Amino acid sequence: MKQIVSNIYLALSGGAALLLVALAVAGGWIHYSPIPFWDMWGSTVEFILKIKEGFYSLWWAQHNEHRIVLSRLLFYIDYKLFNSSYVFLIVANYCFVAISCWIYISLIRRMQQKQGQQQKLFNALEFFIIGVLFLWMQNENLTWGFQSQMFAANILPLLSFFLMAKYIDNQSAKEFWLSFLVAILSSLTMANGVMVFFVLSMFVWQFRISRLKNMLLLLMSILVPFIYFLDYKAIKHHGSLLDTIVHDPLGMIHYSILYIGNPFFFLFAGDALAKNISFYSGILFIIVALIVLFVNLLRKEKNPYQFALLAFIVYIAGTVFGTAGGRLSLGLEQAFSSRYTTASLMAWVALLILLHEEKWFRGVAVRRATALLALGVYLFLIKHQLTALEKNNASTTARETAALALVLEARDTQYIPSLFPRVDRVRQISEHARQQGLAMFGSYPYAGLHREMGQPFTPPLATPCIGFLDEIHSIGAAEPFVRVVGWIFEPQKRVVPRLLRLVDEKNSTVGFALTGVERADVAQLVDAQAGFSGFRGYLFTSALGSTLRAYGDRPQCVLALQQPVVAPLVPGNQPTL
Repeated sequence: MKQIVSNIYLALSGGAALLLVALAVAGGWIHYSPIPFWDMWGSTVEFILKIKEGFYSLWWAQHNEHRIVLSRLLFYIDYKLFNSSYVFLIVANYCFVAISCWIYISLIRRMQQKQGQQQKLFNALEFFIIGVLFLWMQNENLTWGFQSQMFAANILPLLSFFLMAKYIDNQSAKEFWLSFLVAILSSLTMANGVMVFFVLSMFVWQFRISRLKNMLLLLMSILVPFIYFLDYKAIKHHGSLLDTIVHDPLGMIHYSILYIGNPFFFLFAGDALAKNISFYSGILFIIVALIVLFVNLLRKEKNPYQFALLAFIVYIAGTVFGTAGGRLSLGLEQAFSSRYTTASLMAWVALLILLHEEKWFRGVAVRRATALLALGVYLFLIKHQLTALEKNNASTTARETAALALVLEARDTQYIPSLFPRVDRVRQISEHARQQGLAMFGSYPYAGLHREMGQPFTPPLATPCIGFLDEIHSIGAAEPFVRVVGWIFEPQKRVVPRLLRLVDEKNSTVGFALTGVERADVAQLVDAQAGFSGFRGYLFTSALGSTLRAYGDRPQCVLALQQPVVAPLVPGNQPTL
C-alpha cells in the first residue's frame, strides 16, 4: 500500500513538473518576436555590424559593468546560422535552464551515493526542482534573446563548484582542471563571474587538496579580476559599490533582502503584500542559510557536494551585494526585476537541497508533511505559470508599429521609443541593418518593404475585405509619412490579414500597415474572430487625398479606403504598453 501511495505521489509530482515546463515552453513560443528590443540594438545588431567591419575589440568591450564575451559568441552564432532571428538565442536560454536542472540533480545523486541511499530514476525532489527552475516569473530572461548571460553567470559557477566537489571526492585531476576552465569561462559572462575563483579557494580550503592547486586558485582569484578591470570604465548612470556602502549601507541590506525574496513578489501578484512577503522571505533565507553554513563548517566529516551548494549560495550573496551597490540608486523596486529572479530561484533551490539532505529531514512524519505541502505549492505554482499563456497585446503591437516605422524610415517619436529610448540612435543602427537584411529586416512581414515604397504594384485577384480607415495621425510637420489606424477583416474565411499594402489610384505602393491591434468593438459588432483586426501603419504624406486601396496578405483581399481628416501631432503622447 505504501508503495502504491508513493508511486501515485511521484506520478503527481512528475506530472505537475512537466506541466510547469510545458507552460514555460509555450510561453516562449507565444512571446517570441524577431524584433530587437532595448539593449539588443547595440549589443546584438550593432555588434554584428561592427564585427563585420573588423572592430574585433568589441568582443571584450564593456556592456554596462559587464564583459559579455560568451553571450556575444551566441549572438554571433545566431547571426551566422540563423540571420539573427533570435530563435537560437531563445532556445539557448531554455537549454541553460535544462543544464541547471541536470547539475542540481547530479549533486543530489552524488550526495545520496555518499550517504548510501538507494536511487530512483527520478524522485519527488528532483521533479520539484525542475518545475521551479522553469518558472515563468523569470520570463524576461527566458523570452529575451539578449539575456543568456543572466543564465550563464549563475550556471557556470554552479558547474565549476560541482566539478570541484567531484575532484575532492574522486581526486581526479580532470575534474579540477575542468572546474578551473569553467571558472575562467564564468568571468566571461558578467562582472560577478570574477568572484568564482575566490569562492573556489574558500571552498577547497575546507578540504585537503594539493597546496600547489590551492595557491593556483588564490592566484587566479587576484589575476582574473585584475585583467577584467583593466581599462574598465565606470558607468555614469549606475551607482558605485563603494559609495553605496559608505552612504547607504541600510539601503543595500534592504535591497539585498528584497532581491533574495524576489520570487515571492511574483508568486503573490506583485502587490503591497507581496513586497512584505518578499522581504520576510529574504530574511528567512539569510537566517537558514547561515545556520546551514555554520552547521556544515562545524562537521568533522564534510561533504564536498554540500559545500559546492554552499559555495554557490555564497557566490549568489556576492552577486546580490554587488547588484545592490550598483542598482540601489535606481530604487528598491528595481530588486523585483524579473531578470534577477533566475539567480534568486537558483539560490532557493540550492538551500532546499541542503535542507532536504539533513538527517532531521529524513523522518517519516517530516517527509509526509513536506510531501503534502509540496502538492499545495504545485497548485500555487501552476496558477502562476498559466500567466505564460497571456500576451500583452498593447505592448506587442506597439513594438511592431515601431519596427514598421524603422523599416519604412518613418521617424515616429511616439512609437519608436517602445523599442529603444534614443530615436535617432536606433534609426541609425536600423539603417545599416536594413541594408543587410539583418534580424527582423530579413524576415516576414518586414523584409524588403522599404524597397517597395513608391514602386508600381500589380493588383492580384483578391476577395473583398470589410474594414475602415478610422484615423490618420501626423508624426511631424516635415515628415514624409503619416500614421494610419483602422481595421480590416476577410468575412468569407473569417480571418484577419497580417500585412496591408496601401496603394493609390496609379497602383503605386504608398504605405504599409500591420494588423493585430485589439478591437473589441469590431469583435462585438462584426465577428467574434475579428477581435484583433485593428491595424496601424504608415502612409506617404504625398498620398493624402488620393483614392486608396488596402491589399491584405495572408489571405489576399482588397478594401477601398476613405480617408478621414488628419489628426495633428500631440507632443509627448506615448503609446500604451
